[in-house]
Amino acid sequence: TDLASRQKAIVDLVQPIRDALQQVDAKLQQVEKDRIGAYAGLSEQVRALTRTSGTRVRTILVDAAAITHVDSTGLDMLRDLHGELEAAGIALRLARLKGTTRDSLDRAGLIETFGADSLFPTVEAGVTAFLAGAEERHR
Repeated sequence: TDLASRQKAIVDLVQPIRDALQQVDAKLQQVEKDRIGAYAGLSEQVRALTRTSGTRVRTILVDAAAITHVDSTGLDMLRDLHGELEAAGIALRLARLKGTTRDSLDRAGLIETFGADSLFPTVEAGVTAFLAGAEERHR
């Protein structure tokens, strides 16, 4: 019938779009899986540092220069990791935060949580601050 042939023509016309959208959806799901894996990987790397260090870890300084964006999952991970480390007596510090990333942390209240003295413009400044604090502890 004429109606059946028109319906088939519409299905044939729409099928490539449907296939393309399914491919895009599969890629987005993979990106999401990779993003969550990256956050979990960072958390696990930091935890491993605290478990495997031959000496007591007092501070972890993260070079955050490569972090160009942080979403709500990342903000939650940072908040949880900070709390976990703080409870263990370990300070989490960040160096070289980009402006947009710093703004995201500020909007989420993490700058206040971390403390402004936990953020450094360079890795060297963070290390210098740690060493100065270590010097003070040994006096």
